[in-house]
Amino acid sequence: MPNDTTANPPHPVHHYRLYVSQGHVLARNTKSKTIDLGTVTEHDGLVSYRLDVGDLAGANFATTEKMLNDVAAKLAFAYLDDLFTALADCTPQIALDLDKDPYLDITLEDITPREGSSLNEPTPHIF
Repeated sequence: MPNDTTANPPHPVHHYRLYVSQGHVLARNTKSKTIDLGTVTEHDGLVSYRLDVGDLAGANFATTEKMLNDVAAKLAFAYLDDLFTALADCTPQIALDLDKDPYLDITLEDITPREGSSLNEPTPHIF
């Protein structure tokens, strides 16, 4: 008999790919929608970023890969899901060749309360 948590995982997971491209942090979902999360700057060989929503930022990373790991550590599913809902696909506006740009694949767990859950608190929003 299968374990209930195996057949029905506790929380759904969502997959995204974060990119650094043309001075921006971008995110792409599994439907190939790409959104612009914020800006990337380089000074004296160190990389920094500032996301447009939520006052998320980081500075002085030796590589874009380390910077992307920091971005990923600060993201939550609710935050990214809200942005994918609110923002238009930026692919038509930006000439993207993302296959050549640094990227990081991430998985975020949707921890919003399900119907019938004992967690009846509203989902916090970063906006």
